Amino acid sequence: ASDAAAELKKQGYELYEDYGKLFLNRRAKPIANNESVIEFGYVYETLDYSFDYFNCPPSDGGYAEISPTETLVSAYQMADGKEFDWNNPEMAANPYEGREPRFYASILYNGCQWKGETLYTYEGSVDGYGLGGGTTCTGYYMRKLFDPEISKSQMRRTDLTFYYMRYAEVLLIYAEAMAMQDKLTEALEALNEVRDRVDLPAVSASTKTEFMKLLRHERMVELAFEGHRFWDLRRWGLATTVLNGTHMEGVKPTKVGDGYEYNVVDCDAGKTRVYLEKYNRFPIPIAEIQQNPACEQFDEWK
Repeated sequence: ASDAAAELKKQGYELYEDYGKLFLNRRAKPIANNESVIEFGYVYETLDYSFDYFNCPPSDGGYAEISPTETLVSAYQMADGKEFDWNNPEMAANPYEGREPRFYASILYNGCQWKGETLYTYEGSVDGYGLGGGTTCTGYYMRKLFDPEISKSQMRRTDLTFYYMRYAEVLLIYAEAMAMQDKLTEALEALNEVRDRVDLPAVSASTKTEFMKLLRHERMVELAFEGHRFWDLRRWGLATTVLNGTHMEGVKPTKVGDGYEYNVVDCDAGKTRVYLEKYNRFPIPIAEIQQNPACEQFDEWK
């Protein structure tokens, strides 16, 4: 993995200067960038685009089918690199001020600006918190991958680019692979290159265990909503720990006078999530077993 990433590093790829603008790359007017390794895009004259339609807030005419968890939102550090902490009175009073750039490029939160208006997620508002579907169940909506310029009547008319692989991921792959070979200097250099793009201070680690905590955090934040988290947890052997027997959390904003009160709440309606050890290997499809009598199902899926 490190050899393959090293070869890509020689090909002239580099991080685009603005993390947020990278995800507003239109097929009709592409921005020149050397971060994209593999990409695809939508052309609305020929393809129907439904991502915003199903996932945008209700005020956009969307169905809000994706609600970022508080686990993800709290993972976004402050602009100076400090960890966000609800137990810090100053941070809790203004939880969405002074966060790092990737937070503002990725998350819609109570009181943020969206499509020229203020978006509210406090209970009782149009886009407010609520369980049961059709609105946010965590107090947040995603922002990354949405088109901020399309209106309700044009919800399916967009031509944004999706990156199947970009250079930031290559750097994180390289960092992890080098750490596994006990080459922490090279691993930290690659990791900190990703952080430097968003003006976060460099981090350090003296052991592989310390480094992997940093790497896992960086992949979670840098690659949010790009389809990596589930597979990362499986690859690290952490899925049964992180996803089994757990309850995901959100934040319920409540309007109090001219301000808001934020309470961390269970967004799973009391239900416990299940991720069994056998989920780390998918079963052989029954159709394949029916077509081939010599094919036997894995023991854990019999």
